[in-house]
Amino acid sequence: MIRISLLSVFLTAALAVPAGAQSAATPPPDAPVTAAAPTIVVSPEEAARAASRAGRWADALILWKTLSDARPNDPNVTAEFGWAQMEAGDADDARRTFNRALRLDPANARAVAGRVALAIRALNPAEAVRIAEGAVKTSPDSAAAWRTLGDARRAASLRSEAEDAYRRAVQLDPNDAASHAGLAAALLTRNKASEALREYRAAARLEQGAGTYDEGMARAAMAAGQYGAAALGYARAMERSLASGHADWQSLDALAQSAMDALGRASTGLRDGSASREDVTEANTTILRVTDAIAALPEIENADITTNPAMAQRALAYDLMGQAAASDLAALRKGTTSEASDAFVFREQARRALISARAAGAPSP
Repeated sequence: MIRISLLSVFLTAALAVPAGAQSAATPPPDAPVTAAAPTIVVSPEEAARAASRAGRWADALILWKTLSDARPNDPNVTAEFGWAQMEAGDADDARRTFNRALRLDPANARAVAGRVALAIRALNPAEAVRIAEGAVKTSPDSAAAWRTLGDARRAASLRSEAEDAYRRAVQLDPNDAASHAGLAAALLTRNKASEALREYRAAARLEQGAGTYDEGMARAAMAAGQYGAAALGYARAMERSLASGHADWQSLDALAQSAMDALGRASTGLRDGSASREDVTEANTTILRVTDAIAALPEIENADITTNPAMAQRALAYDLMGQAAASDLAALRKGTTSEASDAFVFREQARRALISARAAGAPSP
């Protein structure tokens, strides 16, 4: 069992404070009235969902546990608690919690999806397909059930069947971003890049600001030969990764390599029409923001070639990547080729520095 910290006790106690209770800082009745900033009230369930969406699973686990204790017969809360347990690394407890949610509601889509996710993570796609097919039989008009079947079939490498399941999910609920994204991923495995890009863009429109589809959109754009759009997608994925507050260097380095590859191809695409000036400009502008943010990270600022050669090479790589972006923007603004040539050189140097960082050792925390 995963231990729940004292934060859950604090949250429960905080929720129990009477609405009219005065704190020590409450002014007396005759004190002058001053304007106060508006208070944004967030319910415990909203806070738990926000933590889950952001991937803050340690917080989500505590919040959903508190809600589950308060509402033990709510299948939706129980299912979300199971997801938090699973993402926090406790598969056995998660399975028991999902089963409890299904006893409360045999058709609960989140609990079914959780059981399917557990089977996929256990490298048992056949079991995942079996569970998902049972859910579709129980709820044939549920878009979530068909999307989960698509996930299971894709994990089992049933590519055509996965596409069919996702298409049915989109047909049942055209406004479900996750179904569009699932269909896009299935289409990409079947080399239908242009269709995949269209579906990823539909998902992004439906779930604006979520930013969870940038990398998939970039891969689809790259496969479709739309290199400026691919560069922009990879750059946005880098920015979203940094926004989590923790630098996942393995992921960032891979995204950076892909972004630089896409920008290199986009320079040719600007001449033959396969890349738009707007996409390339926005991609480089985003990369400048990203590399500035990376430069301010303590592990980059304090990187020392002697004590941490991997991080020192990484610091050099992202500095060069920023210089490449600045040169690209200057070339776009002036319409000259010298800055574009500089950008090409900087990107090549940045790529080599990232290779050196990888060779020097695993990313430092």
